[in-house]
Amino acid sequence: MLLAVVGSFFGLFGETLYKKIFERPTGPPVRVDRVALDISEPGMASSGKMILSAEELQQLNTAEQHFGPWLHAKGATALDGAQTIRVTLGNRRDTPLRVVALDMVDRTCGPPLSGTLFESPTAGDEGVTEIAFDLDLDTSDPTATGTDPDTGDTFDFFDKLEIRLEPKGQASIDIVVHTLRQACTFAFEATVLDGKDEPRLRIDHHGKPFSVTARRAYQDYQALYVGGVATGSAECPVRGWVAQRPDTYDGIHCTLP
Repeated sequence: MLLAVVGSFFGLFGETLYKKIFERPTGPPVRVDRVALDISEPGMASSGKMILSAEELQQLNTAEQHFGPWLHAKGATALDGAQTIRVTLGNRRDTPLRVVALDMVDRTCGPPLSGTLFESPTAGDEGVTEIAFDLDLDTSDPTATGTDPDTGDTFDFFDKLEIRLEPKGQASIDIVVHTLRQACTFAFEATVLDGKDEPRLRIDHHGKPFSVTARRAYQDYQALYVGGVATGSAECPVRGWVAQRPDTYDGIHCTLP
């Protein structure tokens, strides 16, 4: 009986060890656990003229520094530098994985949006984004870049660094996309090193593309709202968001309603 028990134990142990070594789990090795848009200064713009009702303006003012999600739900697009795309990836394997590339895909661009500008000027720089893409470079394939915090120099991110996923663990990526000349929609594909395989994982905003737009001159917009540090000063003594005429606003002095 003892031999039977021992044999059964080693038989089960051997089968488990064999599966762990030689049988790989099915399905993609990495999943997208979370995608969030962190939108703040300097603001957003819409493709068409967007005039807020008194109730909507009150809702926007109630949102305060969280105005980005509120305007995004209304169809507005983040201005250059206003949006950080926060992506959390999850490792489905029992072994470490590495993200060795992040490519922009399905990019479509046109002129900067010129409907309504929602401007909330920044009060200062908040640091360096981990991965950046510049859409204004003369290339059809923008490169993921990093920035040296000591020198400010940029470099090809995946030439020097990689993103490691521990077994059954997670890793977060902050992405910012720059453009001073156009408005674009796009998605991403991450390349994962999984043994000898390099599967690609699509990253979008819950089935929809990400978007960004360059900023135009005030007079190019059909409507304008200003907020943040642009208000509450001696030149603009009103709190919260306030509508202004885009053809006369100078970026400092505002006309009170």
